Amino acid sequence: MPKGIASSLDVTGSSIRTSSSRINTDESFNVKDWPSSSSSKIWSASPATVTASENGYESDVFTESVQAKKKTKRKRYVGDLTSSDFSTSEKRKRNFRLMKDTILRQRKLLQNKQRLIRYFRNRIQTQKEFLDMLTQKFNMNASTESELKACLSGPASQIFERMLKGPSTQKCDPVLRSFAVTLAFYSPKAYTFVRNPFNKSLPDLSIISKWYKSVNGSPGFTQEALETLKILKRQADAMLCAIWF
Repeated sequence: MPKGIASSLDVTGSSIRTSSSRINTDESFNVKDWPSSSSSKIWSASPATVTASENGYESDVFTESVQAKKKTKRKRYVGDLTSSDFSTSEKRKRNFRLMKDTILRQRKLLQNKQRLIRYFRNRIQTQKEFLDMLTQKFNMNASTESELKACLSGPASQIFERMLKGPSTQKCDPVLRSFAVTLAFYSPKAYTFVRNPFNKSLPDLSIISKWYKSVNGSPGFTQEALETLKILKRQADAMLCAIWF
């Protein structure tokens, strides 16, 4: 029998009986009663930290393990840097590179904006400015200038003016609007092919579709039908008299 155990075993037949003597060991076990559900006290035991409350039980077995270090967010902007970001040689090298890249990027952006401003200041916006530029650059005489003015008259002049100004939201002339609607009705692809070389001076197809939607299609006499009757009335011959039977 192991040391420290004071018990006797009586074997009778196939049955084994233990005496009523108590079992004593070298180790002592101290077990506290588990708290009832109505108790609000906290019960704790070791070695694993176990806490019990009336709401539930929380196990913190890994409290002694090494906690993970919090990841520091890398600063992307120069204004976020502080004196602590230049405390070591590695930090100084990384942050100086960040400052240098930021300055170069901002300098390049500034140059592009200045170039864009110069472009808009020197941009030709009217037909007169275009003819003056041709006269000054190519020594164009008066006869050539008059021929160009004759070619750029009517709808062609309007398209040319819109082409110089670029895509805009200004209203189209009725003649130019009629040309755009007719061409888009026959072939949208042809309309797109004509619109692109002229710096998109003609309205977009989506705008033309909105023009179609502006017609009131509700039941009854529409305003468009009344306007058409007025035009027919004005174009008809004057009635001198009428005989009713």
